[in-house]
Amino acid sequence: MRLRTIYFYKYRETGKDRLGNPITELLQIGIGKGRLSNWTSEEISLEGREFTMVHKKIITTANIDICNQARILELDGIKYEIKERTNVGRWRLLTVKTYKV
Repeated sequence: MRLRTIYFYKYRETGKDRLGNPITELLQIGIGKGRLSNWTSEEISLEGREFTMVHKKIITTANIDICNQARILELDGIKYEIKERTNVGRWRLLTVKTYKV
């Protein structure tokens, strides 16, 4: 199985604007290895085609603590927002959605 480099990010507050809203930036918190995974026919029938077209699954060997802290990950130059985390033995399964800048 070919694994690629994944960069993990979290939001860091850098200040507040005039209205008191937080200003944040992405801070890299770790690097791991992983790859995109395919949806099975059963998952497509359970989740629905609309869900599986927008969301993707990524498997990674990254540390569980990094996966739990991260909000965004980058794989092959594309940023994804982490929606769900599952620990499956030595692997982490992350359900992600394409991140909008």
